[in-house]
Amino acid sequence: VGVIWMTTALASNDTRPMNASERARLCRCVPGDQCWPGVKSWKGLQNKILGRLTPFDLPSEQGIPISGYILEAQTTKDIATTLKFARNHKLKLTNSNQSGLSDGLVIDTKKLRNITTEPAFTPKGCLSSDYRVPAVTIGAGTSWAEAFNDVATKQHRYIQGAGFSATSTIDSYTQSGGLGGFAKKFGTSAANVLQVEVVTANGDIVIANDCENTDLFWAIRGGGPRTFGIVTNMTFATHPLPATAGVFQATVTAKTDAAYQILLEQYLVFFRQYLNNDHWGDKFTFNKGNQINIALLFQDLDEQELTKTWQPFQEWIAKNANVYSMQSEVVNIPADKLWNKAFIEKKFPQVAATKESTVFFQSWWLPLNLFEDEHVKSLANMIFKASRVSDVSFQIDKGLAGAAIEAMQRTSNTAMNPNVLQAAA
Repeated sequence: VGVIWMTTALASNDTRPMNASERARLCRCVPGDQCWPGVKSWKGLQNKILGRLTPFDLPSEQGIPISGYILEAQTTKDIATTLKFARNHKLKLTNSNQSGLSDGLVIDTKKLRNITTEPAFTPKGCLSSDYRVPAVTIGAGTSWAEAFNDVATKQHRYIQGAGFSATSTIDSYTQSGGLGGFAKKFGTSAANVLQVEVVTANGDIVIANDCENTDLFWAIRGGGPRTFGIVTNMTFATHPLPATAGVFQATVTAKTDAAYQILLEQYLVFFRQYLNNDHWGDKFTFNKGNQINIALLFQDLDEQELTKTWQPFQEWIAKNANVYSMQSEVVNIPADKLWNKAFIEKKFPQVAATKESTVFFQSWWLPLNLFEDEHVKSLANMIFKASRVSDVSFQIDKGLAGAAIEAMQRTSNTAMNPNVLQAAA
């Protein structure tokens, strides 16, 4: 059921130009090619679907003109019908729910934004006695902001995803694995998927889960976005909201470079011992101002437990107050409001300010053994040198070392790189 969306290339070292017959055999049709369908064919396709089929002719971001047709799919059947049309005409095809376009035929799933509560869900073909779990079925074009608003704010349940992101959609995020939030408690987003509806390359509508099309089900959960078919719906397990939740924010400052290097080592050890567990998520950042900026989510910790967690580090800071300072704040937020953007902006603007950004970055997993005593000094030294050039952030919910056993078990049954299980951040 594998799908090749983009133009097929010659798998050899032959760099000579392709002749017409080779191109016809190996490549997909784009506007301007003789094989590109005429207006009558496109009108015929439009008559078979509910979604809008629109021609486009635009400059790309690189200034190179691009053209073709875009389908704004309204139903799974729209996609299946269009895929069969593309297959019959050998069209270059792209699946997207974002704004980017590409030459050829683009299937846009952003209008597939249904959210359906499943109080006792059983995957198709499975025994109900093995399942009947609370779940929610979500259309592929739904943003995580929409999903969390429905599941957490309205249903008072938790779904593992990308918080109140209005740009990240459930399909591509989950197919990439889906780390973030309380992943160390619940596992990746992919690990919480119970069933997917997929349209395969030949236009078949397929249900995949633990009981049917199991190889496809495994691959889609963490094997890469838009690789094995076009996902139209995903069903996720939901969980009880944590009893307590909130944000711990702090700024720790060292007066000198030498003191900062010592601080880095001390904090990394503290993280390994006290924060690398299923209560914590989000990030801390090291900068060239010799500061550690901490912005962490927490769940299921009361005030006494929070105080106990941070006491060893705060006591160390206090003992060395001649070279270090620390300002911190605990913001307790009702769990059902933690992902309600409007509520956070109104009640806790200081928290919203740390979330309101779209960041593109390079990242590497950091295995937990780098934080062990025999390696931590080298890690601290690396961070110090890197922070002279740019901010260095550790996103601790992007690795599952220290996670709950059930979260690790769930994730180990997906297609995500297993190194995530040994990564602390």
